[in-house]
Amino acid sequence: DNVPSCHASTIVELPNGDLLAAWYGGEREGSPDSSHYLARLAAGAGEWGKPELLWDVPGRSAGNPRLFLDADARLWAILPVNFGKWCGGGTRFFYRTSDDMGKNWSEPVRVPELDGLLGKNKPVLLDDGRFVLPVTIEAQKTSAAVVHLPGEGRWVVSSPIAAPNGSACIQPAFVSLSDGRILALMRTSLGRLWRSFSTDGGMTWSPPEETALPNNNSGIDLARLANGHLVLAFNETDTKARTPLNLAVSMDDGESWPRRIALETGEREYSYPAVIQARGGAIHVTYTYRRTHIKHVTLAEDVILSRGGEPCV
Repeated sequence: DNVPSCHASTIVELPNGDLLAAWYGGEREGSPDSSHYLARLAAGAGEWGKPELLWDVPGRSAGNPRLFLDADARLWAILPVNFGKWCGGGTRFFYRTSDDMGKNWSEPVRVPELDGLLGKNKPVLLDDGRFVLPVTIEAQKTSAAVVHLPGEGRWVVSSPIAAPNGSACIQPAFVSLSDGRILALMRTSLGRLWRSFSTDGGMTWSPPEETALPNNNSGIDLARLANGHLVLAFNETDTKARTPLNLAVSMDDGESWPRRIALETGEREYSYPAVIQARGGAIHVTYTYRRTHIKHVTLAEDVILSRGGEPCV
């Protein structure tokens, strides 16, 4: 309640059915007083618990956090911290883990070889236990993947995904497709979302190509549903304003997105969504609400499909 600005949320469902959300907050984006915060929605509860401090580095700006479970159900929190110019390559890569569903956390661990990498979205988990984390190479304004090799403690950075003519192509969202490929959708400075594919578990990527999805270079997220459909959360606009915030569903592995629904259509900012599907089937979305709060919305896929492709705005 005493933090004037909140941004860049992430959400995960825990094995016991609790939901955890994290974000950063402070005086403003990039301010040195910003910290990482965490809140819990206990299974069956009607409201979120009081936010608590997850990590603070005094005098340093907190970056976009990521919460997720690995193949062993260990909870991870990726917690970047800025030690230079904001979004200019000064990010240092830290993480913490929890073996008791977020009640207690390890001490922060820095991975120096991943410094200069930022991102906002959850990883794809592979059958062999590896996870493929979407990242932005800050200094180059390109996308990439970080592949974590379980049991070895090693992190491998993929080949970059770069848009033509040096245009920004950042903050990828990854999702596994039915044929085993990984789809990356990325925000760009070109007025559309762009996409790329990996056939080798995120190590190399196809040359990126433009999609028909409008976006004003604002954050997005993707999730694969239990029925194989994909859900995309994004600002579907070619204006500078980060509104409206829409959800779209694809039933053909991202080739088309005919069904859409608007989460927000107001004139203020509604941005940086995070989307997951819980085990019971509900779709959960958290997002920045006017920069003052993090908002949580729950809905069923049928609500989106019932719109039948009609305009969202």
